[in-house]
Amino acid sequence: MATLAGWVRKRHALPEHEIDHDLRKLDIARIAIGAFATGRYGLILSLALSNGSYDIVLVAGVATGLSLLVMLGVATPVALLLLMSSANILIDNALGASTLGTMVLSIALLLFLLAPAGRTLSIDSLLHKGNGTFAWGVDAMYRFFGSVSADRILIAKLAALLAYYCLCLYSISWHIHDEAWTSGLVINWVLLSPASNPHFVDLAWDAYQAAPWFFVNFCRLAIVGMAFWYVLLLPGLFLGAIVRYFIILWGIAFFLISTFVLPLSYLGWYELIFWFAVFATGPVFGSNETKKLSVLFDDRCNLCDRTVKTLSWFDIFGRLVFMPIHRNMVTAEKFGVSLEEGLTDLVGIEEATGKRYDGYRLYETVAARVFLLWPAWPVLWLGRKLWIGPAVYRFIADRRTRLFGVCEFSTIPDKFSRFGHSKNIDPQSGAPAYSAAIHAVLVTLVVLSTAFLLRLPTFTTAADEIAPGRWAASAFGAAPLGFGIGKINVFNESDLALFTLRFSATMQPSLDMPEGNVLTKPLSSPHLFNMSDRQRYFIIKHARRMSRMNLGCDMDFWRDVSPMYVESLLTAVQVVPYADLVVTIGKVSWPSAKDLESYTALSPDVYDLCHGRIDIETGNLISLEFDQNGVDRALRRMELPEFLKSDSVLVALNYPCLADAGWLNTLIDTDGELLRQSEFVASSRELLVSRYGEFQINCLFRTIAIMQAQPDLDLYIQRNASPSLCQAGVALVEALAEAATPDKNLYESVGALRTSALEAQERGETNLCIRSAASARQLYFEHILKPESYNVWQQRTANSR
Repeated sequence: MATLAGWVRKRHALPEHEIDHDLRKLDIARIAIGAFATGRYGLILSLALSNGSYDIVLVAGVATGLSLLVMLGVATPVALLLLMSSANILIDNALGASTLGTMVLSIALLLFLLAPAGRTLSIDSLLHKGNGTFAWGVDAMYRFFGSVSADRILIAKLAALLAYYCLCLYSISWHIHDEAWTSGLVINWVLLSPASNPHFVDLAWDAYQAAPWFFVNFCRLAIVGMAFWYVLLLPGLFLGAIVRYFIILWGIAFFLISTFVLPLSYLGWYELIFWFAVFATGPVFGSNETKKLSVLFDDRCNLCDRTVKTLSWFDIFGRLVFMPIHRNMVTAEKFGVSLEEGLTDLVGIEEATGKRYDGYRLYETVAARVFLLWPAWPVLWLGRKLWIGPAVYRFIADRRTRLFGVCEFSTIPDKFSRFGHSKNIDPQSGAPAYSAAIHAVLVTLVVLSTAFLLRLPTFTTAADEIAPGRWAASAFGAAPLGFGIGKINVFNESDLALFTLRFSATMQPSLDMPEGNVLTKPLSSPHLFNMSDRQRYFIIKHARRMSRMNLGCDMDFWRDVSPMYVESLLTAVQVVPYADLVVTIGKVSWPSAKDLESYTALSPDVYDLCHGRIDIETGNLISLEFDQNGVDRALRRMELPEFLKSDSVLVALNYPCLADAGWLNTLIDTDGELLRQSEFVASSRELLVSRYGEFQINCLFRTIAIMQAQPDLDLYIQRNASPSLCQAGVALVEALAEAATPDKNLYESVGALRTSALEAQERGETNLCIRSAASARQLYFEHILKPESYNVWQQRTANSR
């Protein structure tokens, strides 16, 4: 380990500070990660409690508790190990909230476990200072997980980066098989979609319309940069300063976009905190001891005494040294500070350069140099620009003794810095830096990372089905997820269909509202929901499946997600009387690949596709209605004829393709004349072949095209008396009855013909059996097709006769 750490240090691959400072930086990151994880799991817990989902309460409660322990620094390494190893494999799986963000959470926790974090800014560190049972317990825990060393911190950062690098390699391995990425166009679509870019989509469209060439090629350049970043992330740190700065700065830009542009929940925050823990450096984090700021203060002023004590709590990296003026007149005079000046204002001196900062300017400088005070710096800077800050400071400073009194002598020691060396980072007697527990974690990480890399889809997307990926998958399964290492496949071509969907919700009067009542609080999204990741990703999971199927809206989606929509409603909304939740799915059209490659400036096009009405008391779907314009536009985008009626789409989506193909091909097989029509036979036979990725709507229109090409098909049916066609007809009419279930009247009509066909078959009346099946089939098509489309078809049939 020492050799590896030495090589990392020699190549300047990772920043390094004094051990105290590095551990405090890691503890800040640990507290931030713990706070975000607590917020995430805490929201899931609170919503589960309000909805009575007690199985979810148990899992979310454990996750929230572990996250709190991580944040507060209680039994820190134990909490880190438990949360890291269970977050992906157990917790998020049980909650139905598995995300890439949780993978990054585990990777950050791995860094904190190995470093080790929790030795400075934690409850553990406070307990360790004592002499009781708690101090003994913490000391035993520190021994078990090993002592601190500079080498160990470097190895911890390298190990965490290895885990993150595995994610990057898997992602780029998928991308090279994806046309949206290899064409360089995927980022164009991501930015132009309100689903993937909800906050800045209008700005993206304005930029695209104003300068399509620049927009398209900027996005292509970003794709190239991402590819290099994915591949170079870990090895590039050892390839010199230029590549290293590229990796760090590109990562910051990427994570800022993930946080503030893309709707990726906690992912961007976790990544920014992880990047901060690994790469944050500079004087503000204690990297340059010569740039400390000496602060001379009036040690007989109560306000000055309190100010110094307060500032010292924020100065965790030791950037300030506080010097009582009466005990440091030699230093003061050396830099031209008189006793009167030191008693009038706080005076800061940068001893290495001799720079001096007085009064309000000192506060502004301190805020810029002390990391935890950074949020105050813009306020102080603005106050100076507006002249308000210095004026308020001067008013208080001139009256400080009158307002706050004086003290005989300050209790603050000379050259005071509150956060000095901590005994928690000193090696425990007999405890090596790499204890058996830490060695076990490192060895397991290397083994599981290697096994995961064997499963990369670099040469084939079926890497798990062939050696050596098959061996690794069989031996280790999902075990790498214990370190946050898992399969990711995001923002690829399969996600683009999801990005075309736009969801909106309103509360509307219920269909059974008593006459005279009104909806007193008409509400619309985003004022309706308080969604946790559990609800959000459950809906997204089902929307991703639906978006790639048929028109992009189907009954299965609504039945699955309706209860989840109601579960995530704000409490105040759930009690609105006589109101239903109506969720609308719209479709967003964007430039095609051809449009982007030709730099054609287009305008955004949005249209409603379907509306789901949900009962907020039961969570059940009341109705699903399609918009005719939306159906036509969706068919047009699929390059299909605009034949379907919007009120019959659900029936059309149930089209029994195989049963109808069986009917048509049995008709062909039992009619010699049809058998001689080779083109018609070939296209009909193709209906029997299963096509990967084809859905009912595509098969329906292939069948319609075949029937349009053979308009006199009814003549062949009427003269056919084959028992085989009767048998195929019975199977067809059974399937048509099932397809017709969304429409009560059609179901009853088809059901009557099904009965007629079955009874005719039993009596041996083959002609009646065939005619009943043919009538049911005709009734089905008549029901789902627009009258004008169906009439044209029928007219062609009549003319052929």
